[in-house]
Amino acid sequence: MEKKAEYQISSFINEGIPEIIITGNAIGDDFAKMLNEVDTILKANKAKKTIFDIRSLGERLERTEIYRFVRNQHFFIYEIESAGVDLPENAHFGTAVKDAGLPWEWFTNIDEARKWIRSGQIRRVRNP
Repeated sequence: MEKKAEYQISSFINEGIPEIIITGNAIGDDFAKMLNEVDTILKANKAKKTIFDIRSLGERLERTEIYRFVRNQHFFIYEIESAGVDLPENAHFGTAVKDAGLPWEWFTNIDEARKWIRSGQIRRVRNP
C-alpha cells in the first residue's frame, strides 16, 4: 500500500504571479517529492516569480538540512524569484534558504510579500 503524502499543495495565479500554499508536513522523502510537485506547477505556469505561503506547514526539514539540500540539488524553483510567507518563529528557515543562495525574501505578512515581489527589488543570487 502506497503511503499518502503528509503535505498538501494548492496554487492559484494572482495578478500573473503563482501563489503556492503548502500545508501539512514535509520531511524526509516527502520534502523532495513536494519540491518536484512545486517545480511542475512553476514550469506549467512559466513562472519567473512566486509567493510561497508556508504558515500552515508543520514538520519540515531542520535548518541545516534545508541548507544542505538547497546546495546539493537543482530544481527549477531555485531559478524563481520568491517571497516566502511564514510565522515569525520560523524566520530561521527563511535565513537558511537565503544563505544557501536562493533569490528569496521572508515575510510574515502576505500583503507585504505581494508588494515586494511586484516591486522589482529582488536580489539575484546564483546557486553555484
